[in-house]
Amino acid sequence: MKGAIRFRGVKMADIRACLHAWLESESVASTLTPYAQTTLSFELLRQTYCEDKLAGIPYQQELRVPQGAIKWERDLPRFAGLFKGGCIHERNTCDWLCVKTLGALALTQGEPCARAIAAWSGAENLWQCRAAAVAFINLAAGGDTLFPGSST
Repeated sequence: MKGAIRFRGVKMADIRACLHAWLESESVASTLTPYAQTTLSFELLRQTYCEDKLAGIPYQQELRVPQGAIKWERDLPRFAGLFKGGCIHERNTCDWLCVKTLGALALTQGEPCARAIAAWSGAENLWQCRAAAVAFINLAAGGDTLFPGSST
C-alpha cells in the first residue's frame, strides 16, 4: 500500500493544532451555519493529501459530533459517498475516520446508528466494508451493555 496516498510529513498533533488555529482565525463557528461547518469537514476528507483528510477527522470528532451537528440519518450517506467516490481509499484514513468519528457517532447516536454502520459490511467498496468493523474497535469493550435494552 506504499504510495496509496500522498503525505506532506506533518504529525497529527501539528495537524490538530493547525486545524484549531485555522477554525479560530477564520471565525468558522460564527460565520458558517452548523450544516456548512459539517460540509466543510467532509470537504477536508475529499482532499488529496493525507494531512488534509486527517484534519477533517478531529474536526468531526472534537466539534461536529459532540455538538450534534452530524446526524446519522442524514450524514451516513455522505460518509458512504466518501468511500464510493474514492476519497477514502487506504488504511490510514479509513481507520482514523472509523475509530475517531464513526465510532463516536455510533456511541452518541445509539444503536440505530451503529446498526446502519454495521450494515456496511455488505458494501461493494473494500474500505467501506472495513469501516463496518473498524468503527466498533473502541466500542467492543462495552459488549452487550453498550446499548442497554437491545433486542439482540
